[in-house]
Amino acid sequence: MNLVRTIRDEKPAGISESIWDGTDSEGTRIANGAYFYEIEAGGSTFRGKILVIE
Repeated sequence: MNLVRTIRDEKPAGISESIWDGTDSEGTRIANGAYFYEIEAGGSTFRGKILVIE
């Protein structure tokens, strides 16, 4: 598995969102496929999968 991009987006406590534009760390659009994400918030870690289909 390869790292596509790291987004450091500190937010205040409460409900918030972060938006990923579908590009890698060099700004290149990623290929179709399954991608896994990991979010760390409030001492917890959340993982999931994103499907990119264009």
